[in-house]
Formats: sequence, C-alpha cells, structure tokens
Amino acid sequence: MQTTPGAPITTPFILCDNLVKVHKVAGLEVVALQGLDLSVARGEVVGIVGSSGSGKSTLLSILGGLDHPTAGRAQVDGRDLLKMSDADMTRYRREKVGFVWQQGGRNLVPYLDAQQNVELPMLLAGRAPRLARARAQMLLERVGLADRRRHRMLALSGGEQQRVAIAIALANAPPLLLADEPTGELDSVTAEAIFRTFREVRDELGVTVVIVSHDRELARQVDRVLGIQDGKVATETTAAASHEVRAMLDSAGRLQIPKALRERYGVGTRVILEPTDDGLIIRPVDPAQNGEKR
Repeated sequence: MQTTPGAPITTPFILCDNLVKVHKVAGLEVVALQGLDLSVARGEVVGIVGSSGSGKSTLLSILGGLDHPTAGRAQVDGRDLLKMSDADMTRYRREKVGFVWQQGGRNLVPYLDAQQNVELPMLLAGRAPRLARARAQMLLERVGLADRRRHRMLALSGGEQQRVAIAIALANAPPLLLADEPTGELDSVTAEAIFRTFREVRDELGVTVVIVSHDRELARQVDRVLGIQDGKVATETTAAASHEVRAMLDSAGRLQIPKALRERYGVGTRVILEPTDDGLIIRPVDPAQNGEKR
C-alpha cells in the first residue's frame, strides 16, 4: 500500500493477502483463487470483472461470509474470515454484510409492499417495529422510492425492484454492501440509475460497495475496477482515468497485457520498451518486421 510521507497509515477495510480457495468437486480439487491480493478502502465503490470461472463470484462469496477461504488472509473491517467458525460467519453476515442479487426474488417478498419488505429483516433481527418503520422510510427515500413504498413488487418496474433490494440490503446498517450482477437484467438507462444509487448510498451512509458485473460501463460508475483472471487480480482501472489500465508483474518480471488491449493495439509476441522521463512506454513490434503472423 502506498502512503504519503507524514500521512497517517490507515488499515484497508477489505484486505486479501495471498488468498486461496480450493473447491472439492467429485473427489477432485479445483483451485478457484490462487494467491489473490486485494485492498479496498472504507467507503470505496469497487467493481470486480472477469470471465466465467475467473474466481470473481468465489471472492464475493468469501467476502460475504458464504464460504470459507482455504488459505491466505481475508479480513473485512478487522475481522479475520479464515479464523471464523460457522456461528461466527452467521453473525458476521447478519451484522456486517448486505447482499444485492441479480434476481430480485432472492431479496424480495412479492406479496409484501416495498415498505414491508424493507422492514422485514429489521423485525427478524429484533428491532422495535417503530424504529424499523422509520428506518425503512428513510432508506426508501434514499433510493428514490418514497412515493412507491406502499406498492407491491409486481406493481414496480425492474429498476424499482432492484432499488428496493438495495434498501433491504442496507436495512440492518451493514458497513459492507455486496452486489452480484445487480444490473444484469436491466436496460442501460436503468442500469446507470442503479449504479448511481450505489454511489449515493455510499456518499450518504458511508458504506463500502463491491460490485461484480459484466457491464462494460462499470469503469465509469465506480472508483476502481479490478479484473480477475485465473484466480488473481490481473488489472486495475481507475474511474478518474478509465483509459489507464494497471497490469500486474509476476515475480519473474513478466507483464500480462489484457487480451482486449493486445488486439486493439496489435501487440504480438514482442514489444519495444521505450524509457522516458515520465515512465516506460510499450510499443508493439510491426509483425512484418518481426516475421510474425497476425
């Protein structure tokens, strides 16, 4: 972690160090995460992208306390997930994490209205009905549904249902909000509104948000996008400079350039490294000069 001289050192809200997860399937061991490193500051909105099988959903399950890590370190808000018992995990999920799923049915009760849906997890946690009612009204106002709070789910659009789901996830005031493909079934305009809602609840309630998504617009909607490949963080893209992609060097100094960038700039098996005063420029070698075939 980089720090400014003289600045206080802050502990990341989420910290994964050499995180490993091995699944046992039909007597075989399948490695889902192999030495993943990750750091997320409190109050960040971070996107996670990757192809199917890259490990992004496994990472979300571990951060959410739905699965145990195999080895390495995984800490959320100072809690060591590797050392938690099943009972600890259950308590962690109740107190620390809110979930938003692609399928709204996993969060919503169709025969209840929006207000009742948001109140329900608070009542189950033992909160007084009066307090649950007041917080539900506040959360529905935060997500822009104050005037729709007495509508049942079938009377709400897909985007409105997903905003109710966000309010439900925040009902018991968790510091961490995890979203798995929250815009996967929404059109682009509605998806942008959902991403805006995530940013607004971060700004107003101080939660940390981690979103797994295939949405190509994700980089413009979050603070950072982390690309996972083969169970490791391979790239990092910042929202402030979404054209700028950070790639990881392995211990041997090898650099993996994302396939999309190689294809876009015609990078083959050889490149030219051009040192400058500001850094290092990577230029593709002309295949005709190098005897390569495109």
